[in-house]
Amino acid sequence: MNDEIPIIRYEVLDTGYCLASEQHILQGGERRQIACHALAILLHHPQQGWLLWDTGYAPRIFDVTRNFPFSLYRQATPLHIALNWRCGAIAALGLDA
Repeated sequence: MNDEIPIIRYEVLDTGYCLASEQHILQGGERRQIACHALAILLHHPQQGWLLWDTGYAPRIFDVTRNFPFSLYRQATPLHIALNWRCGAIAALGLDA
């Protein structure tokens, strides 16, 4: 008996990234900034339909990280967000965002 879940289709959406120090992320990393991408993944199950695995970044993160203490995250890891990711990428699949 095969207990694997059949995923026929998947879409990986790059919602943006933050900049972080490689030495803080990787053991032995260099002292340089690297882009850490926030991905959203849509999985399509043949019987259950679409499943969103993580949501990545959304424009709301700018509001949420405006005030202390959350502003520290935004200062330490500057954010770069693709503002049209939900509407463009998800709508292109024929799904409601």
